[in-house]
Amino acid sequence: MLKEVPTHSETGASSSPRWLKCPGSVRLIRKLKDNDPSYNDSGFPAAEGTVAHKVLSDSLELGHLPQYYINSVIKSDGYQITVDQEMIDGVTLMYDYVESKTWCADKFLIEKKLRDKKYPDDLYGTVDCCIVTDYETDSSTLEVVDFKYGKHVCVEPTSSQLKYYAMLVAQTLDRPVANFVLTVIQPRYPHQKGPKRTISLSAEEMQSWIDNELIPGFLETQNENAALKIGDWCSYCPLNTTNMCPALREYTKNFDATLDLRDLTADEKIDFLTKEKAVSKFFDNIRKDLFKDAMNGIPVTHSQTGEGFKLVNKRSDRIWKMDYKDPETGETLAEKLESALGEKAYSPRSFLSPAQVEKLPGGKKLVTKFAYKPSTGFTIAPLSDSRSSVRPPNDVFEEVYSDLETE
Repeated sequence: MLKEVPTHSETGASSSPRWLKCPGSVRLIRKLKDNDPSYNDSGFPAAEGTVAHKVLSDSLELGHLPQYYINSVIKSDGYQITVDQEMIDGVTLMYDYVESKTWCADKFLIEKKLRDKKYPDDLYGTVDCCIVTDYETDSSTLEVVDFKYGKHVCVEPTSSQLKYYAMLVAQTLDRPVANFVLTVIQPRYPHQKGPKRTISLSAEEMQSWIDNELIPGFLETQNENAALKIGDWCSYCPLNTTNMCPALREYTKNFDATLDLRDLTADEKIDFLTKEKAVSKFFDNIRKDLFKDAMNGIPVTHSQTGEGFKLVNKRSDRIWKMDYKDPETGETLAEKLESALGEKAYSPRSFLSPAQVEKLPGGKKLVTKFAYKPSTGFTIAPLSDSRSSVRPPNDVFEEVYSDLETE
């Protein structure tokens, strides 16, 4: 018999990129929520995403075009979210893609809640959309289409989240699936491959992931001594946002700022840099807590050393007194500046930015045709970053130079 389970699983699909890397986080997050039943790690972006998904599912299920919901106000997680044109455009991208697939679908699922057959109380989730084609043949294909409305965190189709959903759907079918297609549609994230990204997996590749990564990773979360591991996944972990992660506390407390870079191996440097985002988030949260104390009049000083922080005004740039009016002559600010400087008081007229033009009617076509991203130099990024790797300039120079020598 199934027990009553929370809406979101501790080891659910959306959080799998974290708990598969850091299995110990599951136990500590459970403890955090048990100690503070009022704790809620949802925020405005999550609420906005929930509303976008609601518009999508209602459009697909009720037969309305997404535009039907423009200017609707929907409450989610305590926020009143207005369905604006940006949301409509994002939902429409997903809606059009799904609609283009339904004509050949043998099975079609929308916002379907599913549970794992072997671990139904722990492995479960809601798939946005799933399309099964050629179901009665040996070349059947199961496609999971995941809609991501967020604009700050890139989600790739290689994510464990989509594989997890595909596994749950496959378990509901009477026949084995030959091919898996995983598609992410993320309209607001600026990705070099565009808002729609897709990969394909064979049945063997999917089963290998389940057997060698998902299930062992899940079972490790049940271990009382499961390890805590620092990485990019810490950025949105509740333990980090509440400064309750012992691994992060220990790492930052014992960090040796006197390390000489010349003494570090390449592997050690990489280990340090992979923790950068997590540690930065940790310090950001500490700053927010101390700021809150200062705003409430609580001294932010060290009890032994006397060092600490004080509440100050933020730095700002000077701005014009736009409502100024000379009490004697009645002249406005504009008239004062014009009389003193003439046309020099104004900056030259310039175009709106491509991002601003894109929001105007017909703007997307103009931006696609006439805008580009200039090269601004090089940086390093995690291997998981959506950008393609490039060759070092020296390599290119040496190759050209070598070609010239051989001519």
